[in-house]
Amino acid sequence: ARRKNEVVRAGDDTYSNFGDRTMAAIVCLIFVIYPSVVKSTFGLFTCSTLEEGLHVLRSDIGLRCFEGEHEQWLLPITIPSIVLWVIGIPLAAGLTMWYYRNEGFLFTRSKRKGADDDGEWMLYSLKVQRKFAFLYKGYEEPYYYWELVVLSRKMCFVVIDVLGEELGPVIQTVFALVVVS
Repeated sequence: ARRKNEVVRAGDDTYSNFGDRTMAAIVCLIFVIYPSVVKSTFGLFTCSTLEEGLHVLRSDIGLRCFEGEHEQWLLPITIPSIVLWVIGIPLAAGLTMWYYRNEGFLFTRSKRKGADDDGEWMLYSLKVQRKFAFLYKGYEEPYYYWELVVLSRKMCFVVIDVLGEELGPVIQTVFALVVVS
């Protein structure tokens, strides 16, 4: 029989890593839904002209752009969404990796501040990898941040798609080529 607070072991792994795995799942989920949230956020700015002087929200043609109900919830929803999601998610991921890189001395194996008992880099420690490895593990060490570049490109493509729709496909393609290069 197992005691109440006893850690259950499954091979070399323990179920006490539940917090790390939960954090990894949350971070993965955030990165998966990120493009959709960016699209929804910037979709609140896209308007179409139906008649002379009648601008309506593209996602809800019953709302006039920047008037009445649209104006009431534009600032309280859109600005925090841009700050928290569009800017905040890549910024938080970048600062997290930067922290573990600098605290763990990513590119040196010497025993320094931030390194664990074995002198391992903090960014490559098992505890940190369980949470964030999918962000940097597929890239060579000097390019640990590259997933943020990919995420920024996705964000740019979504913004070009949503806000550049009225510019036409040629201009959108030019902008997309600028983002890719």
